[in-house]
Amino acid sequence: MFGLTGTLLEEEVFTKIEIKWEGYMKYQDSLSQVINNQPHDWNPSDPPTRAGSDLYARVAMSLEEIIGDFNWSDELKLYTALKSPLDFYHGIDGMFSFRGKIVTIDVTMNPHKDRYKADVIVFCPETNSDNIDFYGIPEIAQKLLSVA
Repeated sequence: MFGLTGTLLEEEVFTKIEIKWEGYMKYQDSLSQVINNQPHDWNPSDPPTRAGSDLYARVAMSLEEIIGDFNWSDELKLYTALKSPLDFYHGIDGMFSFRGKIVTIDVTMNPHKDRYKADVIVFCPETNSDNIDFYGIPEIAQKLLSVA
C-alpha cells in the first residue's frame, strides 16, 4: 500500500455506499440513511475489505480487554459511510455501533489533522507493507462503552 492517498486509504478500509439524494441532508437523516442502506457486499459484522476487517477486529479485541468476552457478530457493527451524505456533509467515513452506542470515525493519513467532525479520528500512517497501523482504537472502545 505504499503511496496511498487519504482517499485511497478510505477505500482500502470501506466500500462506497450507494445512496441517491439531492441537496443537504441533516445529520440524523444521513445517519439513518447509512445504517439502512449498507452496500450489498458490506457486512457490518464481517467487513469484506482486509483493512476494514482488521479495524473491526482491533476494536473488538480492545473491547474484550476492557469488558471480557462478548459476541462480536451480534453486538459490534462497523458501518461504511464512504461517499454518502454523512461523508460529504458531516465528514464521517464510517461508524461503529455497540449495545446501542454509536461512535463515528474519520480515517486519515494526515498526522497533523486537528479539525474533524467525527467522534474519533483514526490515524493510519503511510506504510509500504500489507499491514495498516491504526491509531485511535482504544479511544473508539472507550467511547463505545461510555455512558451518554
